[in-house]
Amino acid sequence: MNDIQIELGCLPVVMVTLRGLAPDEAYQRYLRDMGEMMATKQSLIAIVDGRQSEMNSPKHARMQATWLREQRPALEALDFGTVLVIDRPIVRFSLSAMLAFAPIPGTYKVVSTLADGAAWAAARLRARGRTVPPALTRFASSIDTMDSFKNDAA
Repeated sequence: MNDIQIELGCLPVVMVTLRGLAPDEAYQRYLRDMGEMMATKQSLIAIVDGRQSEMNSPKHARMQATWLREQRPALEALDFGTVLVIDRPIVRFSLSAMLAFAPIPGTYKVVSTLADGAAWAAARLRARGRTVPPALTRFASSIDTMDSFKNDAA
């Protein structure tokens, strides 16, 4: 399945899962939805799971670059932390090299596992005096699937 899924069950942490090469409409929806979340002016941390994704198409890369330019002031003001989970070393290296030249606004980190990404998000929350949602703590300590990320109340 080629799609982008956004999970909001563990706010202020948002889980984004990329699968395959998403159709243009799904990529536009993802950027729109992320922009709408930022418009609420709530500080969020995004965990972007790219383990099942393809490399962005040139069109998606341009869409992302335009979106980042437009959202730069909000990303910097909200300190919208982002952790990118990439398990393939060559893709992680390529992404890290690209980000050295064109960094994401705000704080970000590239990691190889979801558990590392969740641990980074939890550390960011603690450093900012925020409560770490119990589901995120469980997720960070042991589980590498999105199912464990859903809201405890669900």
